[in-house]
Amino acid sequence: MTQKNNIFEHIFYEISQYLYTFDILRNTKKRVKCQVLFNCIWDSHFIHLRNLKDFFLNTKNENEKKTGNDDIVLGTILVPSLIDKCALSKKDLEYNDDNSHTLNKEQVTYPMIINKSVEHLTLKRTNPWGLSISMSDLQNKTIDNMFRVLFPLVVNFLHLLENLDNVNPLYREDLSGYKDKLHHMTNKLLPYISTTYNLITQ
Repeated sequence: MTQKNNIFEHIFYEISQYLYTFDILRNTKKRVKCQVLFNCIWDSHFIHLRNLKDFFLNTKNENEKKTGNDDIVLGTILVPSLIDKCALSKKDLEYNDDNSHTLNKEQVTYPMIINKSVEHLTLKRTNPWGLSISMSDLQNKTIDNMFRVLFPLVVNFLHLLENLDNVNPLYREDLSGYKDKLHHMTNKLLPYISTTYNLITQ
């Protein structure tokens, strides 16, 4: 893998990997038969989902405040007046179902499910918060429900980047060198993924 020195290389990589892994997981024509390969795609999807969730939530990592925070978030890239057009709401992260609360009334959120799925070897994988649903079903709900929320935000964000005036002046020059990549994503990748998006929103 080549070193990514441009901020938009990192952002476009996260978006592309998230969208492509979703398409593979949800498009029945691309179903992966090898279990090991499927597991790799599954884990990759959750990692990129987590990264984009943090990006669009537009909050810095609290643990890094003392040492200097270098998280790239939505507010890093867009001018302040446009952040709300693409920002993820914390309300969107709450897991809502008939049994959405555990016995101790702890609110289950999609970030909790994501973190337990790919970051921690935990007993929650066998008994997820006392919910009457398996962890695999919970993960599948997370994949679909988070995509319903994130995909429109991704679309809005990429289209906003088409106008340099919408971009933080610090990074306009960086984006100028990636106009071709941006054009490919808005005109090729997004329409392509939209077909799979439409399947889960019908």
